[in-house]
Amino acid sequence: IGTFYHHVDKSQMKRFYDYLNVKLVILQFGGNTVPSIRDTAMARNYASYMRNQVAILRKLAPEASILFIGPADMSVKDGTRYVTHPFVESVRDNLREAMLDAGCAFFDVFDAMGGRNSMPVWVDERLAGRDYIHFSPKGARKIGTLLYSALINDYNNYLRELP
Repeated sequence: IGTFYHHVDKSQMKRFYDYLNVKLVILQFGGNTVPSIRDTAMARNYASYMRNQVAILRKLAPEASILFIGPADMSVKDGTRYVTHPFVESVRDNLREAMLDAGCAFFDVFDAMGGRNSMPVWVDERLAGRDYIHFSPKGARKIGTLLYSALINDYNNYLRELP
């Protein structure tokens, strides 16, 4: 659930980041947490907790940029059809707000997939498994391509804005 920096030797991790001269850290969290979220308050608390984890990371690697990858759409069965899990959007929205406030970049996988109820389409196109949660290798490549395209697009926009 994201307790990663509370359980590491921080001085050793700092030495590791310094030695490697880390300039970018990519984190992806939220997907495994969604099934345990029961209300919007829990989603908000989870995002706050993750923001605290990022604050620890910032102390360990102050020169590094952080890209946070949010959760994908995931479905639950509703009668005979699959629909977006009731708290995916709340987890995603709270994480996005917390990460942007923490100065991180945020890649919205849920939105990149097509938003609400996009997972059944991904399953039909064999981009996700029949569990309506996990990507297939083909789907993982597609998300990777979408992430790369977003990064390159933003980088090119940044270059155009330079004086």
